[in-house]
Amino acid sequence: MNWFLLVCLILVNAIAGVFVKLGSSKSISSYTDFFNLYYLLGIFFYGLSFILFAAALKKLPLNVVHPIATSGTVAIVALLAYVFLKEILTLHQTLGLVFITLGIFLITWK
Repeated sequence: MNWFLLVCLILVNAIAGVFVKLGSSKSISSYTDFFNLYYLLGIFFYGLSFILFAAALKKLPLNVVHPIATSGTVAIVALLAYVFLKEILTLHQTLGLVFITLGIFLITWK
């Protein structure tokens, strides 16, 4: 349950970032343009990720939850941006993702 909660937190947080990116891709001519569907979905998913973060902190220590959630989100955002937004993933970025994944394993290794 604890790790499932962390995986959900990472996925929801990454999805929120993708929705905000999609919302910012639209032209913004007034403050009402900030209320497009993508921005609203991004806000919703960021709120949900906050709730999941708080729930994870009830089960696991902060020095485990925060680095895993942050680095996991970075890795998943890079992959989602590559797949869905057609953003470029360079060799350096790919190596960075490998090191992030290795770091997550080292943090959680007992």
